[in-house]
Amino acid sequence: MWLLDCSNYRLEPNNLDSDQGNNKYWILSHTWGRDEVTFHDMQDLSRTSQKKGFRKIEAMCQLAPANGPTHVWIDTCCIDKTSSAELSEAINFMFYCPAPVPQLEEDLQKCRWFTRGWTLQELLAPSEVEFDDGHWNPRGTKRQLCAALFNISGIPEMVLMEPHGPDNNLQSVPTTRLEDEAYSLLGIFDMHMPLLYGEREQAFIRLQQTIAQKVNDMSLFAWIADPLDALGQPSTTLYSGLLASDPSQFSACTGIAHIRDPLLPSPSWIITNAGIEITTALAWADSEHTIITRGVDNSIKTKPGYSKNLFCTGCFPIVNC
Repeated sequence: MWLLDCSNYRLEPNNLDSDQGNNKYWILSHTWGRDEVTFHDMQDLSRTSQKKGFRKIEAMCQLAPANGPTHVWIDTCCIDKTSSAELSEAINFMFYCPAPVPQLEEDLQKCRWFTRGWTLQELLAPSEVEFDDGHWNPRGTKRQLCAALFNISGIPEMVLMEPHGPDNNLQSVPTTRLEDEAYSLLGIFDMHMPLLYGEREQAFIRLQQTIAQKVNDMSLFAWIADPLDALGQPSTTLYSGLLASDPSQFSACTGIAHIRDPLLPSPSWIITNAGIEITTALAWADSEHTIITRGVDNSIKTKPGYSKNLFCTGCFPIVNC
């Protein structure tokens, strides 16, 4: 990755895996505007300094040293986007940023910063976040603004302060690139996967598959399909897969209770070429809903010698996570 030296605006390589790696720097979390400075623009500072986007770089390089760090990271100019490997590395490690500095508008409720997809992990990742307005005046820290951030974003205060807690889920904010709705969630779940721009909705499916391979938490399957289709009309789709097709489908699934019963077997699953094979406890409930569960032998095994039909009214897996 590259860092910007605040004293001379020069880009310097930074290897976080080496003993000499610099892990004390600030990042700028902002909405992009016109005339932003790119990585290649930084090779010609005499011309680049005339661009409108250079003003925020100057301000950031003045703000950071006053608080300790001598280097900053700004996504517009610190990523060589012509290198797919560098872009992938930057996105996969973005969650571990030391201290971002978001720029906010005067009216927090109308601030564009809260509408960008990458805001979620940049807000949750660090324990320390300082908010400044468009004139670089301090507005407060994440801890100081926790209640206001909850009112705007809907993210519970406990999750804001503890991003890896049990109340976290796969909700995200729409992004410019459809794939970024999935990629912007990588750091929150401590996952790494290759970036494949052009795969569109498949990126989110792949993210869930990656999580399923590493985390034993059945809340991954707790989501509700959108009743409307892409045109805003009532959906005619009767069935869907086990994995959600869009992050917004998790928005109504909060406050999930984690069962801690030693008598219940821990759930397990494997991903096969035919889908996901799950082993878990089942329970019956009086419900008008029909839950369809598919096993590898097209039946739900209950105990040796017995099985329930594939289509079971009121039969649902116990979420033991």
